[in-house]
Amino acid sequence: MRDLFRAIEEAWAGSTRPTLQTAAGSSVARLVTAAAVHHGYPVVNLVRGERGAAVLRDRFPSVLVVSTSDPGWTEQALMALGGRPRVVLDAVGGALATQLIGLLENGGTFIAYGLLSGEPLLSSTTAVFGRELRMRGVSVEQWAHGRTPELQASDVEFAVKLARKAPELFDVAATYYLTDFQEALAGVGRPGKVGTVLRTMPVTRVKANA
Repeated sequence: MRDLFRAIEEAWAGSTRPTLQTAAGSSVARLVTAAAVHHGYPVVNLVRGERGAAVLRDRFPSVLVVSTSDPGWTEQALMALGGRPRVVLDAVGGALATQLIGLLENGGTFIAYGLLSGEPLLSSTTAVFGRELRMRGVSVEQWAHGRTPELQASDVEFAVKLARKAPELFDVAATYYLTDFQEALAGVGRPGKVGTVLRTMPVTRVKANA
């Protein structure tokens, strides 16, 4: 989570830039939104359906939300941002990510931290390098193996403080047993999902010896 904030701050390069983020109903995206509201950063959220949009508008009244189910969502997003975004924060990938890369202003930054669609990016090399776009990935795996113990400890402390300060940002959308992998995967990509999908193990009761 903290790595994601670092990536955003580096993309802003010392000044707040209009930012567009996908999967805005997820716990991670809502944390980003909360930080943006706290610091006065300009951000516009994208969700896949009106139900999720309504929930976010209620939780963050000052932040504009656009549903990609609306045929004119790109125009709405650009109007809300006041122009092309300087930074795109994406957890979806696939066709949506390709569209968002096309919306970035020249020299902008695309930050990917998920692949909910299960589809690869389709943008050509010319579309990226010809416009001097910067592509960056953020992953838990790199954080776990590529960060110093001191930095990891600091990041965990940051996450704990955030969770204690704003527990309402960590809604649970649904819980599935570990054996229900396909159902859990479908739940992650469900339109209108707000919160985190959890996987758990069933409780096994052991009878005491007589």
